[in-house]
Amino acid sequence: MSYHNQEREKQLNRVLTALQNLCKRDNHHTSIPPQVQWPKTREIAEYCEMTIYLARYYLLRLVENKKAYVTAGALNNSLRWYIAEPPSVARQHDKKEEQAVLQDH
Repeated sequence: MSYHNQEREKQLNRVLTALQNLCKRDNHHTSIPPQVQWPKTREIAEYCEMTIYLARYYLLRLVENKKAYVTAGALNNSLRWYIAEPPSVARQHDKKEEQAVLQDH
C-alpha cells in the first residue's frame, strides 16, 4: 500500500473513531436516536481537526461501506451522521453467526 493510501486509510479510521465516540455519548438508547440528535459534519470535523469538506468526503466513504448512516437531506442546514452498527454489537453478531455455522456442521 502506498504512503498516500495509508494516509487516506488513517484519516478514514480517524473519522470512523470520531463518529463512534460522538454517537456513543448518546448511546443510552437501545435503538437509533432521532436524526436531529445525530452528530453534524462540523462536529465530526472539529473532533478530527480537519475541514468539513474532508470530513464529509470520509463520512461519505463510510456510508458507501455501510459503516455509517447519513440523513437524506440537511437538517437545520447540516447533514447528520450516525454509526451503522456499534463495534460491540457487530462482534456479538459475528460470534452468533460463527456459532450457528459450527452447529450446522
